[in-house]
Amino acid sequence: MRNFILFVALLLSSSCAINHGKPIANLKYLGVDRYLDRNIYQVRFTSDVDVVDLFKSKISQALICSFGDDFDFSVSHAMDVYGEGSIESVVSSKNPEFRADVLFFERKDATSEKVLDSEGLKSRLLGREFLVCKVRVNSYSYKVYLSEEMRLPVADLLREIEKFK
Repeated sequence: MRNFILFVALLLSSSCAINHGKPIANLKYLGVDRYLDRNIYQVRFTSDVDVVDLFKSKISQALICSFGDDFDFSVSHAMDVYGEGSIESVVSSKNPEFRADVLFFERKDATSEKVLDSEGLKSRLLGREFLVCKVRVNSYSYKVYLSEEMRLPVADLLREIEKFK
């Protein structure tokens, strides 16, 4: 009975999230650079919305990149192979510029994942033209914010992988 009451309370509290009413950001890809010889890829982009300062209180904000046909960017969905990186402002201008330090992951099972090394990432990129990426911001009081999609050219990632061979 106690578990049932807890479940109902969680269900009711989750429905309290309200629409954020924020404009949906349009992202424009600028470039990518590999950070030293590590498996971190710094993706630069502009946005017509300041996605870093969108909410006063947030749980997380990240650039999420999808491989293949999995375009479910919701927080509750676990992609099998994906990129994710925290976002920071780079330049203040008419269209704010941002950088996301993206790591690429492969999910082993429901509870574990590993960071893809250069060869593992390269093998998953071959044959693709681009990865689809979105900014996702999870805040305390509002529904999850998702930007419009941005295409990250695979050729640029492959070039960066080859720099440190």
